Amino acid sequence: MRPMKERRTTRCKTGKAMTEESKAILKQQYPPTLCLDQIRKILHISKRKASWMLNNGIIPCVNNGKQTRQYKVDIEDLIAYIERVECGDSTIIIPSGLFTAKTTTKPTISSPTLSPEFREWLSHKWRYSKQILTISEVAELTCYSKKTINCWVNEGKLQSVLLPQNRAIPIECLIDYYLADGHRSRKKSPKHLRLLKKYYEEQASGINK
Repeated sequence: MRPMKERRTTRCKTGKAMTEESKAILKQQYPPTLCLDQIRKILHISKRKASWMLNNGIIPCVNNGKQTRQYKVDIEDLIAYIERVECGDSTIIIPSGLFTAKTTTKPTISSPTLSPEFREWLSHKWRYSKQILTISEVAELTCYSKKTINCWVNEGKLQSVLLPQNRAIPIECLIDYYLADGHRSRKKSPKHLRLLKKYYEEQASGINK
């Protein structure tokens, strides 16, 4: 293997380091302007997910509205996107789990945490819930099992208050979990996924309910 010089790297979806040399190779293999199919091949994602990313401005593109070769993406914009992912850019929000079949084992690109706007949005959605919840009430609100919720507590992912007979979960701590560890989790409940989908749809349409 050719010895590698010390240099700044980014990581693409495959987890392999993307050096300046590999960027040059990418530019040799692909034209300056990329189509949807080329984007999905480079990122190793589904066509549906690639289309969602382009339509929602995750990667800048020109949409000509045609049935074929609808999208045009500058290869430099794609490289810039990969660099932003590696840097943990919190403005990149991709609904993890919504574009992948259950049998698929490939990782998804997602931000380490959700944005502060999601905290405000979720606080508004849960405004009629109790401020202090039992494990059973958290299970009812989130559609996760009590066993799973206790695991979050025992692993330190979900903060709680130990009472004489049970544990109490402040709803703000539950929101904290949804913003961080809950967002990074690959196993989300159907209700959790529906909640994320609703948030992304409202963000895309400019609605704030």
